[in-house]
Amino acid sequence: MVELIEENQEEPAIYGVFPEGTVNINKNGNYDVTTFEGVNVNVEPPLQNINVNITENGLTSVTKDSNYYGLNNVIISTNVEPNLQNKNINITENTTTTVAPDTGYEGLEEVVISTNVSTTPNLQNKSLTITQNGSSVITADSRL
Repeated sequence: MVELIEENQEEPAIYGVFPEGTVNINKNGNYDVTTFEGVNVNVEPPLQNINVNITENGLTSVTKDSNYYGLNNVIISTNVEPNLQNKNINITENTTTTVAPDTGYEGLEEVVISTNVSTTPNLQNKSLTITQNGSSVITADSRL
């Protein structure tokens, strides 16, 4: 608003702009605000939304594109399939058996265990000739 004050008034003559009102600025740019008494600036920088799909194990870095000031929202979807092994184990004697995946596998998908341990005891014939008084012990040989 431009106002002209005549010389015969009490105040000296002033030619120019008398600021009044307030302007709101919410975008970057150059603005002439000389006609406003107040200026409210609320410029939000452009932020990027990113969707990331991860299909294998490893490190993933998420960075903004060059025309953005930062990241607003990052959505990460994972669909990593482990490398699993199928194993067949044959057990033919009483013992403790540990089943673990081979090198290069993350786990076991299926384990088939076949057992064929004899349920008939391994009997042995033993004889001992005793020729003097005392104690004698008869023991089986170690496992055959």
